[in-house]
Amino acid sequence: MRQNMSLKLAPPNVFSINQTTTPGWSTPWTPFRREGQAQNYQDPFDLSQNAAAQQSKRSRFEDFILQNPFSPLFIRTINLVLICCTLGLAAHIRVQEVQANVRGVIGTSTLFAIVVAPFAIVHIFVTLYIEYFGLPIGLWEVKTKMIFTLVELIFICLYSAILSLAFDDLFTSSLQCTAYTPYARYNDAPAATGTANVEGSLADSICAQQIAQVTFITCSVVFYIVVLVISLFRIFHKVSKRGGRDA
Repeated sequence: MRQNMSLKLAPPNVFSINQTTTPGWSTPWTPFRREGQAQNYQDPFDLSQNAAAQQSKRSRFEDFILQNPFSPLFIRTINLVLICCTLGLAAHIRVQEVQANVRGVIGTSTLFAIVVAPFAIVHIFVTLYIEYFGLPIGLWEVKTKMIFTLVELIFICLYSAILSLAFDDLFTSSLQCTAYTPYARYNDAPAATGTANVEGSLADSICAQQIAQVTFITCSVVFYIVVLVISLFRIFHKVSKRGGRDA
C-alpha cells in the first residue's frame, strides 16, 4: 500500500524577514560573506587563486630575466638601436654645421657622442659574443666579473656626461632652441658664431635634432642602467646556485 505525503512549499516570490538580510534563496550560502558587503565580496579561494596567478606572472618575469638566454640579447639590441640613432643624429648635426660653416654652434655634445658611440657599439657586440660564445657566467673568475661590471659602469658614466652636455647645449646654445634658459646671459649677448647662416629652417632642424638626441641619450642611459642591474642579478644568481650545490 503506497502512501503519499504532500508538502506545502512557500511561493518563490514571497519575501521573508530572513531573505531581506541575505542575498536570496537562489544564492549559495557561504560563511565568508559579510552582511552589507555582497557587492564587494570575494571568496578567499578566489583571492588565493588570484594571488597565485600574480605570483606566477612575477616568477615568469624573473625566470625570463635570470634564466632565459635571450634576455641579454633583447635588452642589448634595444640599447644598440638607441646608440645608433644617437650616433646618426650627432653625425647629421655635425654635417649641417660644417656645410653652413658654423662648427660647434650647438655645442660639443654632438662631437662627444660621435667619439663615444662607436666604442659603445663595439662594446655591445663584444659583450654579446662573450655571453653567448664564452664560458657561462657562473664559471667566470672574480676578476673577469669585476672587469665586466666596471666596463658597463664606465659607459654609464660616459653617456651620463653626454646627456649633461646635450641638455646644456640645448638650453644655452646661441640658436636659442628653447624659450627658457637658466642662463640669461647667453640670450642677452650671444656669441658671434655666424648664426645668420643657420637662421630659419636650418636652425629649427638642428634644434629639433638636438631635442631628439637628448631623448635617445636619456633612453640609452636608462637601458645601460637596466643592463647593469640585470647583469649583476644574473651573476649573483649563478654564483648563489653554484655555492648552494657546493655546500
